[in-house]
Amino acid sequence: MGIFMVIKNDIRKRKSQTVILILLSLLITLLMTTAVSVLWQSREQYDLMARKVNAPEVINIFTKQQKPEAEKVYQKLKKQTETKSVQKEDILLLGQDNNVRFGGNKWFSNGIIIRAVPGQYTLTEGNLHRKGIFVPVSLQSSEQLKLQDDVTLQMSGQKKKYPIAGFFEDPFLGGAMTGYKQLFLDQETFRELMKSPGAQHYQASLVSLWTKAHAGTTFTDRIKTLNEKTGFSRTGSLYMESSMMKMSSMILTDIFMGLIFLFSLLLLVIMLITIRYLIASSLEDDYKEIGVLNALGYSKRTLVSGKRLYMILLFMLGGAGGCIGSVFTVSPLARYAMDGSGILWHGGVRPVPVLASVTVMAVFVLLVSWLSLKRIYKLSTIQAIRNGKEDIYFKKRYQVPMERLTVLPLPFRMAVKNVSVRLPQYMLLIIVCGFMVFSLVSISALNENMKDIKKTAALFGNTDSDISVSETFTPGTKENDSFEEFMKTMEQEKDVQSVYSSEHEYVDMDGQKMLLSVISRFTDGNYQEPLDGRIPKYDNEMMLTEISSKYLSKNIGDTVQITYEGKEKKYLVVGLYQSSNDGGKIGCMTVEGFRKIFSGYKYHSCEILLKDQSKEQKVIKRIGQIGRKNGLDLKIESVRDQVEEMMSDIQNGILALVVLFYVLCLCMSGFITFLLSMTFLKQQKRDLAIQRSLGYSVRQLRLQFALGFGIIGLSGALLGVLSVGLLTNRMFGALFGSIGITKFHAEITAAGIVTPVISLTVFLIAFSYLISRVIKKYGVRQLSEDV
Repeated sequence: MGIFMVIKNDIRKRKSQTVILILLSLLITLLMTTAVSVLWQSREQYDLMARKVNAPEVINIFTKQQKPEAEKVYQKLKKQTETKSVQKEDILLLGQDNNVRFGGNKWFSNGIIIRAVPGQYTLTEGNLHRKGIFVPVSLQSSEQLKLQDDVTLQMSGQKKKYPIAGFFEDPFLGGAMTGYKQLFLDQETFRELMKSPGAQHYQASLVSLWTKAHAGTTFTDRIKTLNEKTGFSRTGSLYMESSMMKMSSMILTDIFMGLIFLFSLLLLVIMLITIRYLIASSLEDDYKEIGVLNALGYSKRTLVSGKRLYMILLFMLGGAGGCIGSVFTVSPLARYAMDGSGILWHGGVRPVPVLASVTVMAVFVLLVSWLSLKRIYKLSTIQAIRNGKEDIYFKKRYQVPMERLTVLPLPFRMAVKNVSVRLPQYMLLIIVCGFMVFSLVSISALNENMKDIKKTAALFGNTDSDISVSETFTPGTKENDSFEEFMKTMEQEKDVQSVYSSEHEYVDMDGQKMLLSVISRFTDGNYQEPLDGRIPKYDNEMMLTEISSKYLSKNIGDTVQITYEGKEKKYLVVGLYQSSNDGGKIGCMTVEGFRKIFSGYKYHSCEILLKDQSKEQKVIKRIGQIGRKNGLDLKIESVRDQVEEMMSDIQNGILALVVLFYVLCLCMSGFITFLLSMTFLKQQKRDLAIQRSLGYSVRQLRLQFALGFGIIGLSGALLGVLSVGLLTNRMFGALFGSIGITKFHAEITAAGIVTPVISLTVFLIAFSYLISRVIKKYGVRQLSEDV
């Protein structure tokens, strides 16, 4: 009975506090449950779709020249006990040249795999039995395609157009960050295309593998054993495992929802700090009441339990509202977050993770309440009735003499004096403002990283470039040095700063199929500085990413054995760097180093850095002229346009998060400012009465009250900016570490700091000034009598 009396009394006495705590709980629970539901279910739905379409665990693509190897490996895999199933099918492999065009858009820059439509796929739109081409839903979104739009295939100068007959979900190669995409043709059309003269050089074999699960073994163990027995990973041209494809497909979803999850954790910390403060400040008003009830026979345990249950009850009410609200927010947010994953959202709120997250938050609320109320047990009944005898929670008072502040205007002097006297009471808002500024500056810095196209490209690919040029090379034709001559000619152009080649080949590194970046030049600002060590200088040296270093258990000073087309060489690791290519599982070396194992290596693409980016169109025109003069069919692309197209989803997502974070931060600041303002106005009535009697105007008192919050906002902003310098790069490094960006350098700009600081400070001043208008209702007599 006593517990319910305490709860009823607290609700009656603190209506505004009750409402604010419910709203805070609702907001934080809404964010947390939405983020947890999407993160949890997006992975589940990916795995479910992969099982539905029977996506292989490993694939390897063999070119026309490698078909004998494909048959040999296929027969070996069939005989292994670790193999559950293996399939070999004919496909067309179109490289990253001018091979595919969707609708009236420009030529597609990714590699394309053309297959006969498998029977296990279902369509989101269209008819599986209709003649035509079938396109993944990720391209439907990015290329803005619809049924019956034309898709043009160009092979050996031969062009063929096919109408889009349907769209399908592709959990294996459909992700926006995946370098290759697969398109399906109906069986009859595919057979006709395979027989056409233009397709002969693009014919390839796709070997798909499923392993047999055994107790005590993991997929990594099984595939490693199979690779050692059959050489599966050491052959072919394009070896990919399902774990890498899943990471590539889900990375945008994970980044977007991960940021929301981190922000909701910060808000949870803010709410816990707020609860701690509100309990401490409310106890000052309740000492006499606690003492009287204790004297009447109510135990301290009963009184404390009532106050704890009051906090838990408010959190659960808000949490219930947040869970109900997440029913309406999960689906639209998930559809946006999974737009580039290759699959569609089919879920909703997941009860198990949602209830688990709400329970964990409730435990934290209970723990903070328990710690905050322990002080009651140390009070005697008499001491409580005497109002605690002294201020238990705020013992220190910092006095700043007014005469030392005579240069400042009177309201500001009064605000400084007021803040200095009650600094411990303002500490809550300082910490809250610090969290807010840290969140806003960090997300603004990430937005700056994504807005600068060249920095974005360098961050994720580790190279810097303005123009990308590649030769349209038909497989089976004789290679020559024309492109290398073209590169030498371009180096002489006055507007060109540097010309270099950066191409990728899959090689065998110590028994593991991994990507190798072959760089013609590591100078002239085209390559980012290594994280440790130095760049390769000689033909027996290479660099590894930190992820590759851990994966191969190799560090600087160790050697890595590289195998390519039957030839083996050992290379010394001289540096560690970072790159998001293949999820960070990549290494790099010079062209001279690669020619030690493949002497016939020829350039087919290059990157061009300009002295003045405004000359880009002029240089592009000049490139076309020089290419035609050298008899080259060139594909010329602006790196800015390439990256904008590839990163548009990420950029829009980060921008949406910036807006969301600003709105949420201002809402949280408003809630807490309201609570503190009402508390401080009540506590400062005696001071206000004295100041009014001394002749201070209501306007001066309101200004000093509002400016006090402004000072607190600036103090919190300083704490937030210091936290940004210490934590932001580490936080983003942990977030992007899964894709190879282990050392993140956030672009923290003056505007990124000043904007949130000014926005938050002005909001605090304006909102607290608005709330302080209650001072107008009191004259000197009323204020004095109310004390």
